[in-house]
Amino acid sequence: MTDILCCKTDYDTRAQFEYLGYKHVADQLIFVREEELLQANQISQSGKDLLQNLITNSEKKPVLCLSGNPNYVAELIDSLNEDFDFEDFFVLGDDCRQEKYLKPNIGSWPFALLMQQMSGEDYSKNFQKHFRIGVLCRHSRIHRLCLFEAIKPHVTEMDVVVFNRMASNVPVEVTNSNQVAGLLDQLPWSNNTAFLDLDQEHITYTKIDHPAWQACVNVTNESWHKNDLCFLTEKTWKAYANKCLTINFGSSMVPDQLEQYGFEIWKPFDPAIDYRDKIKVVVDVFKNNDIFKIYADNQDLIDHNYDLATSRQFACKLAVPTIEKIQQLFKL
Repeated sequence: MTDILCCKTDYDTRAQFEYLGYKHVADQLIFVREEELLQANQISQSGKDLLQNLITNSEKKPVLCLSGNPNYVAELIDSLNEDFDFEDFFVLGDDCRQEKYLKPNIGSWPFALLMQQMSGEDYSKNFQKHFRIGVLCRHSRIHRLCLFEAIKPHVTEMDVVVFNRMASNVPVEVTNSNQVAGLLDQLPWSNNTAFLDLDQEHITYTKIDHPAWQACVNVTNESWHKNDLCFLTEKTWKAYANKCLTINFGSSMVPDQLEQYGFEIWKPFDPAIDYRDKIKVVVDVFKNNDIFKIYADNQDLIDHNYDLATSRQFACKLAVPTIEKIQQLFKL
């Protein structure tokens, strides 16, 4: 059993519990990596066998770390509930809204925020802005390709725009789309080839010294664009942690949710609207010739959001309700 725990443990999530001051809780849990459970976005038989083994033979309670990918956690819970009692396991979910998860064995987990804060000690603290607008994209998605097509004519040499193409991870909705599939042939694309940062198929988080973070404005280009899920990744938190004026491009729910958290939303250019309408707003920003002045005029907003995004107290505010649900479920 010890060997199983070692090779299956999600050490990143365990470290996040410790970062928040809950090592005593983490010591009583086994954090199971997503890849040990899933096959084609479904719970595999080997994943069910692993969970049964942990429930039967381990003194530690299994926590399934499914907070890294959007829109299938609910279905996975239903599948697991067919074979296991809800008291036997807990799931860390992908939606950032606690109220999304009413069942006692699932809770929201701010994985990307915590990852961002915990790696912050390696970050540059040079917040000088040399460019107007930064847009980064690794994986090709419908909303990102639509954005690419719309902003491309308006990108200047004072912007940092990178649209990569991950050939092995293009959604069917993209390849089958007459609207955007032809755009894939134009990728990878950047207004400056020196900005291209993708090493073939290797997925790495953009380094903090990438010129995109030296731009006044960041368009987050989030992973999820449908308005049924509020899914936040490092793309959102990096923008705030690098003191950018932020346009949240993805699900229309994001600006309102961030405002509920206490963030000051850049109201003229970050409305809570569908991505198709948001694209028009982003184009207007690219057409604006006063970005550096606008940035200087919004310094109080920028500093407030930076302080919040880098605050451990804020991370606790998001994470502790789920930790308390875990303690209650397992009677820890």
